[in-house]
Amino acid sequence: MNNYISLEGKVALVTGGASGIGYATAVAFAESGAAVAINYHRNESGAELLRKQIIENGGRAITIQADVRKANEIEGLVKHATAELGPVERLLAEAVPDEVQPSLLAVPDGGRAAGIRASMMECTFVVDASCGFG
Repeated sequence: MNNYISLEGKVALVTGGASGIGYATAVAFAESGAAVAINYHRNESGAELLRKQIIENGGRAITIQADVRKANEIEGLVKHATAELGPVERLLAEAVPDEVQPSLLAVPDGGRAAGIRASMMECTFVVDASCGFG
């Protein structure tokens, strides 16, 4: 038993869902009853492992490859998720561009500013695509 709110009948999209925080959050969404669209850029095996785990535990999940730095790929990501699972109602934008990750300590702000900008753009593109503004 978990202490999460019920997300029965809801659809969650998790970018960067193949590992780390995205993976853990996708599991929490699924445990709360949401169908989960797991986005990955290159880590297909991690995303597929998560999808299987969710399904084995009675949930619904799909994997979708897309580069969330590209608006047209985000539009395709949202369309695919919506076609397979229904309208996206929850979002975790956890994907971080590769150029931010390698040496966070080598830049004065630790890469935080670039990461925040990337996450905000990612969220904007997903919301626009979900609402038909894209």
